[in-house]
Amino acid sequence: MAAATALAVILSVLFLDRPAALFFHAQSEELHAVFRFITRFGVSTGYLVGAAVTFIALRIVARMKRFAALADRIEAYSALPLFFFVSVAASGLAVDLVKTIFGRARPKLLFSNGAYYFGWLGTRSDFWSFPSGHTANAVSVALA
Repeated sequence: MAAATALAVILSVLFLDRPAALFFHAQSEELHAVFRFITRFGVSTGYLVGAAVTFIALRIVARMKRFAALADRIEAYSALPLFFFVSVAASGLAVDLVKTIFGRARPKLLFSNGAYYFGWLGTRSDFWSFPSGHTANAVSVALA
């Protein structure tokens, strides 16, 4: 199964990737706006900040005398946003490492100068488009 997946990825990169990028680039600004809106759901900042604030708030509330009877339960529930934070953060760090290894050029380089390739060991953000950090974040949020 892994070999079939690898073959599908290779064939997609060779035959579908560039035509799909060019096709969607040529579409209307309204469609681009829809994709920009969807892309925002894959940005990790809000998820990480929200989870961290929730974790800290629950830990503070668990220590308040007013909630002493529920302190153990509240403290136990604080593990949920911590788990969520770690899931999203670990996914992001792993994806960033893989991005650097593959060095995949961003589509904007295709549109500006025709460069659209795997450069391997990409040291600039222009070569960090694979794998998709937005997709990894969305999947980690959904799974967590």
